[in-house]
Amino acid sequence: MTTVRTVTSSTRRLTLGVLAASGLAAALMAPAAHAQNALDNILKAKEIKIAIPTDYPPYGFVGTDLKPQGLDVEMANLIAAKLGVKVELIPVTSANRIPYLQTQKADLVISTLGKNPERAKVIDFSSAYAPFYLAVFGPPDAAIASLEDLKGKRVGVPFVSTAHYQLMAALKHDGVAGKDLNVMNMRPPEIAAAWERGDIDATFVWDPVLSKVKAKGKVIATSGSVGKMGFPTFEAIAVNAKWAAENEAFMVAFVKALNRATEQTRAQLKGWTPDSAPIKAIAKWTKADPKDVPAAMALYRFPTAQEQLSAQWLQGGVAKAMGGTAEFLKEQGRIPAVKPSYAAYVTDAYVRKAVGK
Repeated sequence: MTTVRTVTSSTRRLTLGVLAASGLAAALMAPAAHAQNALDNILKAKEIKIAIPTDYPPYGFVGTDLKPQGLDVEMANLIAAKLGVKVELIPVTSANRIPYLQTQKADLVISTLGKNPERAKVIDFSSAYAPFYLAVFGPPDAAIASLEDLKGKRVGVPFVSTAHYQLMAALKHDGVAGKDLNVMNMRPPEIAAAWERGDIDATFVWDPVLSKVKAKGKVIATSGSVGKMGFPTFEAIAVNAKWAAENEAFMVAFVKALNRATEQTRAQLKGWTPDSAPIKAIAKWTKADPKDVPAAMALYRFPTAQEQLSAQWLQGGVAKAMGGTAEFLKEQGRIPAVKPSYAAYVTDAYVRKAVGK
């Protein structure tokens, strides 16, 4: 017998602030006097400021001309046309869209936003222009021991993240097509809640959520194991090439400082406990439980400067990984094209000088 769970009921809404700046909201939804004044101001200025999240294709994303595009942009243009005013599109993120309303940087926001009593206290919601509902079907208990077992299952992952990239790459590597499972876009806090409710069968996520889901699950793949498949993720230092060339001495000194920190971490990492100062600092920065941090840190690898002078890293591996990431981003609609090679964007010059080569 299968069970049906509604994972999310998201609605594409015009999210409108209740402040005077959001006069269009009241003009559309309520006859309040201050709302009419705000609408009058918009009509007088002959311009309306509409905020659009640009991290959620196909509704909102940045095009090749670096301007917002998507269904929300089309809706914004339609609203402006109906009012007979120009539209100023303001790119925002999920985190700052509401503050933009409250500080009157935008007259309204077009965004996916669930309606609840807390939000209703500070936001007026219009009727949805594109409601959509996601429902999943599956057995209440799922036995998963490998990536292949994810077929037909529900997997939560933050879209267009390193976790999403590695998940899709690993599935492809093991012969599992993305269409064979339900990959669901969730932020880490949403993943934690969905996991507790049983709304998802698996997830690929980082700490501190990782530690929580591991308590009731089992690990079938890690970023390290996927990296060994040929799809590593890593932190890299990016610098303006012209500036770096003009400040070579600084760059070399900077690499040396990073390498000293790397060697120190490698030497001390195994001895770190929840009471160690570095662990407490990391827990504070990441809002994690100190007791979970040592295990999480054990998953990281810290290659020395000498090790980075290899085909695995600066002499081929990094450029290859950038190419793989670019292909993924193109598939997700985030970039328009993939370059034949990314070798021109990687240099080992400063590392070689730092180690005396």
